[in-house]
Amino acid sequence: MRVRTKVVVVLQVALGIGLGYVGVALVAERDEALARGEVAAATHESQVAALREESRQVALALAESRQVALALAASVESLNAEVQRRAETNAWLEAQLVLARRMLSERESPKPQTNWSWKVDGVVERVDAKALQLSIDLGTGDGVRIGMPFHVYRHGTFVCTAVVESVEEDCATACFRLAGGAAAVMPGKGDRVRSYYRD
Repeated sequence: MRVRTKVVVVLQVALGIGLGYVGVALVAERDEALARGEVAAATHESQVAALREESRQVALALAESRQVALALAASVESLNAEVQRRAETNAWLEAQLVLARRMLSERESPKPQTNWSWKVDGVVERVDAKALQLSIDLGTGDGVRIGMPFHVYRHGTFVCTAVVESVEEDCATACFRLAGGAAAVMPGKGDRVRSYYRD
């Protein structure tokens, strides 16, 4: 009986020791798992912080790119306006040069005189500003001939002079010369034309 009791006690002690070892092992495993979890959490937080910083840098870069794009667009618009202005100026200068060459190659247009008895009045139907030409609603049927000078008026105010270059039965084309340099008034559709000539 005593032997059996001793065996039971020994077994109980051994079982307690085994359970103690198991408990220690479980606690160690738990602590290790917690440590791994903390490391993973810290790594995750670090990655999240890095991603946030990267997103902030991208947003800043995009904002800077937008500002650069807006500045470039404004610069391009300004350059286009300057190019357009210079093109218009060059076109006007070229037209003036063409007119000057024509005037040099032609005789001086006759001036109106009191003994010129006939007078024709018409209307400008079309204007070619680049070629410095205008079309009028008068032709050979009205007595218009090549080389005939016309004065162009708008609401009774003198605009420019023109000389007929080609003429048909009911219309004519004339080359006009602006007065006043860069501030000259360009003739337009609907302006009146008048010419004096001999019988």
